[in-house]
Amino acid sequence: MKSFISKSKYAVLLGVLLSITTLSSAAAQIIPHVPNGSFEEGSTPWNGIAEVQVPLQWELSWAEDEVWGRPTTYVRYAPGSFLTRDGRSYFAAETVGRPMFLRMRQPIKDVVDPGEIYTLVLPIFPEILDRPSPGKVYESNPAAVAVQLRLYSGGVQIFDSGLLDGNSIAVGRWSRLEVNFEPKGTDVEIHLEMRALDPANALNAFYLDGIDLKSTGLISPTRQAELANASEYTVQAGDNLIAIANKVQVDLAELMYFNRMNNSSLIYPGMILKIPREYDQEAELAAEEAAQTESLIPEIIEGGEGEGSGDGETADADGEEEAAPAAPEPTGPTIHVVQSGEFLARIAARYGVSYLDIMAANGITNPNFIFPGQELVIPGA
Repeated sequence: MKSFISKSKYAVLLGVLLSITTLSSAAAQIIPHVPNGSFEEGSTPWNGIAEVQVPLQWELSWAEDEVWGRPTTYVRYAPGSFLTRDGRSYFAAETVGRPMFLRMRQPIKDVVDPGEIYTLVLPIFPEILDRPSPGKVYESNPAAVAVQLRLYSGGVQIFDSGLLDGNSIAVGRWSRLEVNFEPKGTDVEIHLEMRALDPANALNAFYLDGIDLKSTGLISPTRQAELANASEYTVQAGDNLIAIANKVQVDLAELMYFNRMNNSSLIYPGMILKIPREYDQEAELAAEEAAQTESLIPEIIEGGEGEGSGDGETADADGEEEAAPAAPEPTGPTIHVVQSGEFLARIAARYGVSYLDIMAANGITNPNFIFPGQELVIPGA
């Protein structure tokens, strides 16, 4: 039979390593992150055909012609079976007396962060038998079995194992494909192809269970480069994200994504935010402090000879002092309309009051949550 594989190999593609280790049949405790990766959610018949069961969350396709046979597929409930790796069910695809080509696909959305490194674990058990009984006789030609795993993310292919034959994927036992990868988006799409190529075999079958996706907790090289070139902003009392975004001249959505924040994320004084551009907070704060100090210096009215003593009184033509007009009576509370980029601490300093008093007067519970156009009562101003 013509070989479809030149040689077995470990595949390194796009900077991603595929490692393969042979496992014993003992079940490993894996918490699945791939939807229905352990096939506990069951299956549904394809086009009403009971012999072709499609696992929920997955898509199946196959070659079916005068050479290739449509496989029988099913999800079997078999707790304690050596074919059950981490639960009570497993997936099976089988043909008898015909070769098989089966492709499984699952797109998974909003499960990964392109700033981290993730691991996909895929246990697989090829059952390729020359003779099922008496005593199993497994296929001895490594070229008669082939497995290929591809991963996609952000609309591009990020991994391709190439064709792995029986020298890499053990026949008659569990093997585990393990891929470390850096996603290009928040999605991952799994493509798995399984081929049993010898039509003379009594049974061509593949079993799957315990497909798992998990974070390694490692920052990706792309994210490391982003953070290395980022500036820092230390959150001040009274800050809010809108004001910070305006101050550092970064779009709010970009600022939140760069710091991996969502709408429920809270900020607090002393928290350090990464800024995806050059920004000098120390210089900014020094400039603000200088401006506030200048605004608090009282104006001095300088008077010349015969123009008054500069103490708030003026002299008339006869030299008699005339009292300055009385200040108008206040007509109501002072109202401040929040401007873009303002925060409570700055507003409070402008009026010489505590930002806590402003919060109390306006029923504000979170100093970060003020917005442009909001009217604030300034107590004691």
